[in-house]
Amino acid sequence: MKNLALLKAFKRHISPSRRAWIERIQHPRLAHLPIRRLTPVSRRYGMERGQPVDRYYIEGFLDQHRQCIRGVCLEIRDNCYTLRFGGDAVTRSDVLDINTSNTNANICGDLRKLPHVTSDTYDCIILTQVLQYIDQSPRAVGEAYRILKPRGTLLLTVPAISALDERDPSDLWRFTANSARHLLEQHFPPASVVVQPCGNLLTSVAMLMGLAQQDLRKVHLDYFDAAYSCVIAASATKPDVPAAPAPARDGS
Repeated sequence: MKNLALLKAFKRHISPSRRAWIERIQHPRLAHLPIRRLTPVSRRYGMERGQPVDRYYIEGFLDQHRQCIRGVCLEIRDNCYTLRFGGDAVTRSDVLDINTSNTNANICGDLRKLPHVTSDTYDCIILTQVLQYIDQSPRAVGEAYRILKPRGTLLLTVPAISALDERDPSDLWRFTANSARHLLEQHFPPASVVVQPCGNLLTSVAMLMGLAQQDLRKVHLDYFDAAYSCVIAASATKPDVPAAPAPARDGS
């Protein structure tokens, strides 16, 4: 506490230019990025600079839930997260893509309707940063519920604050913790839905500016402020027995 008080007193008595120099030493990459700039540092989510900020939370979330990534698993576009976090616990890894040219995919189809996929097939579905590209996201979640086995788990992440994907005109949505919960609870029992907002004001600004994880410190990434989340993560588990239909509301 004494050292902290001395540091604060020291900072009060140094010149602004000296203070800026100290900040540049402490945060060498972040300090040289003026907040008033009109264009982003990167238009590719900071990939030229390192790993995108949102992947810190996505991969942390999957690591926390690696026990769910087991048995027969489904992932979209490729199976890198299935193999990375599931490992030997995975007995079969399927990849779904609507794009017929994707050689990584062994199932071609639209997540909104997969008639060629049998109900109760998967122990785990990994759906990271996908729903923003689907115009009827409730149908996609409903289909994911159908093809999950009883006690199977959907691991979902969606963007809350992020630049639009300029390469894809189907980038339609951004989500909140409340909208993600509402979406999942249309199909999954509310008690099985766990929603985790991730990030804070600085990480959300960093996402918009095109900064990378490497531009921030771990303390910056780990600080949490739900009002400024950049990513929403959620898990939802299908029950052993079908949930009873919700009672009709008056006037419905």
